[in-house]
Amino acid sequence: HKATSPRFEIVFAGTFSAGKSTLINTLLERKLLFASAGVATGTECYVEYAQKQDDEKAVLYFFSKTEIQEQISELCKILGLADGVKLDLPDSIQNLRTKAKEIEDHAKAIGNLAVSKQAELVLQLLTGFEENKENIQNNPIKAINLEDAKHHVKFENAAVFKQIKYYC
Repeated sequence: HKATSPRFEIVFAGTFSAGKSTLINTLLERKLLFASAGVATGTECYVEYAQKQDDEKAVLYFFSKTEIQEQISELCKILGLADGVKLDLPDSIQNLRTKAKEIEDHAKAIGNLAVSKQAELVLQLLTGFEENKENIQNNPIKAINLEDAKHHVKFENAAVFKQIKYYC
């Protein structure tokens, strides 16, 4: 079936910061996927052909609040932050943000990149949750135009996306 189908799949895989998104953007001759120096996103992305320009869009699939809470709790255990966070309480989020930032700064200062990255991921999850709270809780699948996607799909939000599908 795959040999005769007009649709085909190309998979790009590699380590973080290997240039996968930059390569895909170059092949598509447009800046579609978020790319940056360092880790941009570990989110699974699909790019599909849209029949017409009017059909161009990005569909964002968010992790649930429970999944985000579980990720944060797991990272808190690793970082020695036993109390975790209650995502319904802004003070709890701010308290964890302060602690995670302190750990990140200290880990960077002593050259412990693994701990620094884990603390940074906690910060990304908190920021992503706060910026996308309404979608995460009420509309976990959101279609937006490609121009808006360029501004929405960024490093700070990357941790809360389960998957992104681009149609162009």
